[in-house]
Amino acid sequence: MSNLGLAIVGVCLILGSCANNNAVVAQVKPPEPCQQLSAPQVANQADYRQLTISINSSGDVPAMLSHSDLRIRNGNQDISVQVFQQEAASVGILVDTSGSMEPKMIQAKMILTDLIDGLNPQDQAFLMTFSSRPFVLQAFTTDHTWLKRRVDSLHAFGQTSLLDSIILGLRAVKQGCYENKALFVITDGEDNVSVATHSVMMTAAKESKVPIITLWTGDSAVAGPHSARLYADLFPFVYKNQYFDVDPLQSLADASRGKAYVLSKPGDAAAKQIALAIANEIDNHYTVGFVAPADSKIEIELLNHPGSVLRLDDAPPDVTVVSANRPL
Repeated sequence: MSNLGLAIVGVCLILGSCANNNAVVAQVKPPEPCQQLSAPQVANQADYRQLTISINSSGDVPAMLSHSDLRIRNGNQDISVQVFQQEAASVGILVDTSGSMEPKMIQAKMILTDLIDGLNPQDQAFLMTFSSRPFVLQAFTTDHTWLKRRVDSLHAFGQTSLLDSIILGLRAVKQGCYENKALFVITDGEDNVSVATHSVMMTAAKESKVPIITLWTGDSAVAGPHSARLYADLFPFVYKNQYFDVDPLQSLADASRGKAYVLSKPGDAAAKQIALAIANEIDNHYTVGFVAPADSKIEIELLNHPGSVLRLDDAPPDVTVVSANRPL
């Protein structure tokens, strides 16, 4: 069976919707059914409005919002926030376990554990490894303790099927319970065994509308000089005056409206901070509910986060963002 065929089998296993006797699969907890979230009582009012917001932070770590960070107005009239809650996410975690990851595996496990600890407790996530082929280690689950146990079992061996695995991960995460979705990929090298081409993978990334967050865990001393592009200003965790061949991962993140991170070498003390930044990036989506007449002209202002920008997902035309961004 080809790598791409294995990827399709993997999707079936993650979703629990089909079986294949030829697939090699770890013993996993069965996929959990989606929980139906009850609507807030105020949602029964005729003039109830609800928006999904996120924040493009000016800092290195995405900001966490509270209802006091928002001012909503209809003209000169303030509107109280009736509902404010962080949205749960469906998260795919893809881990490179090829042979070259062996010296970095201890730190990779620590990063994954910190990432899982930093997620919203309601988030569901699956764990997939990839070396010569994709391998489903755990289906979607909200049991984060169990996920961390699966992380402990990781070991490095084989080549790198990065492209096939990203395509598989995108297919699988699209089946998650929540509208807020993200795919996290941690790797140290380039693909060398996938069936899919780079252009096919990039097309899948653009069409999926799922943000892809990448973490390159290479060694600056041996990184390929293909682009010789300096990433010192990309993220403060990057070591100054060192070059990294991470253009493909940066392009992947850009194409999917995700974000690319770099960990320059094993033992980097910034690893925990990066893991928590990624967790915040995934959960940086909030539901805001309020009551306003249908003919309102709603303005939303972000407070207490100078330099950051509020983003509205699929906002109606009568809702705009005010960029004054002043403290209370």
